[in-house]
Amino acid sequence: LMVQSASDHFGELCLEASESRGEPRETTELFGEMFRKGLETIPAWLGTNEISRIGIYGMGGVGKTTLAEHIHNHLLENTQFNVYWISVSQDFTIKRLQGDVAKRLGLDLSHEDDEKVRARKLGDIFEKMEEMVVLILDDVWEDFGLDRVGIPLDALNRRLILTTRSLDVCNRMQCQSNFELKTLDTEEAWGLFE
Repeated sequence: LMVQSASDHFGELCLEASESRGEPRETTELFGEMFRKGLETIPAWLGTNEISRIGIYGMGGVGKTTLAEHIHNHLLENTQFNVYWISVSQDFTIKRLQGDVAKRLGLDLSHEDDEKVRARKLGDIFEKMEEMVVLILDDVWEDFGLDRVGIPLDALNRRLILTTRSLDVCNRMQCQSNFELKTLDTEEAWGLFE
């Protein structure tokens, strides 16, 4: 009952059980050199203290979410990471995003309407975390201030990965490293077809 009322409160942007913390995401098979490169490059970026924000961008349907899901599952196998998956979407609002991040962290914000108070409560939880935290925001359509949500990235143990169609969104979200996912080349596409 409580979960249902919370999902009603936060509107359409509800998360499936498979997206809860610590649960591997069901993935489709990766195919092609771009995916292989992404699976090598992005976890390596996460291992450096110079990079806290990573963007994965490319046209719709190219496989950004699939790549991010494989990275998510890879990180779950490494016990040093706490990994949180949040589906954003085109009709996103700060309040909905705060609610979904809160659910991932086990925090109930359903009785708090003030955006700034909600952000402070979320930030307090992140600040107390000593282990490495990776937050994956999938399907970001527009830029927004992470501080407005309550996601502080100023500590060495916090990382953000976002998927988006737009390099401009990556840049406005201040991603230090961006990975462009492109369509399969002709030979790869034919191999997949066969």
